[in-house]
Amino acid sequence: YRARHPIIAELVFNGILDSQESRFDRYIRCLSGLNPMFSSDRAILRDLLRARDLVELFPNHDLVVRIYDAARNVLGKDSYVLQQNAVYEMHRSNGNLRKASELLQEARELVPNDTSVLHSQSELAMRFGDQAKTPLERQKHWAEAEKIANGLKKLKLDAYPFHTAANIGLRKLKL
Repeated sequence: YRARHPIIAELVFNGILDSQESRFDRYIRCLSGLNPMFSSDRAILRDLLRARDLVELFPNHDLVVRIYDAARNVLGKDSYVLQQNAVYEMHRSNGNLRKASELLQEARELVPNDTSVLHSQSELAMRFGDQAKTPLERQKHWAEAEKIANGLKKLKLDAYPFHTAANIGLRKLKL
């Protein structure tokens, strides 16, 4: 819910939808009722599917899986849905990085040069490096993440690749 003031929107949202189940039901109703052919509806869909928001709103992983399934029913095979689902897997507790990799690869096939998908792949490679069992494997993943981030930095579209590159540098320093 939105209001002129975000605190009011949050109070209404938390007051009316006070359980995961009620939030989930509202999410599904909203997703099902929106028409992605209208730009305003498509923008709302994108807001509803933001991975980091879903991590906070729905600690129950099964509910989020059902939300992304519902989104696929509305939007079909969509790169944004795939990317956000992958980001969700990267940020949720006990997330599945292999699944995130598959989702990002599928998104990349749909939009090969999309910078946000590329950035997510860079972040994922960094996470794979963080979980690596050997120093060689860690360095391989971090080098891949750095290569993608450096390519994106040259485009100078936003600060995200600079942030990723800085995180990789910090990880190397901590070794």
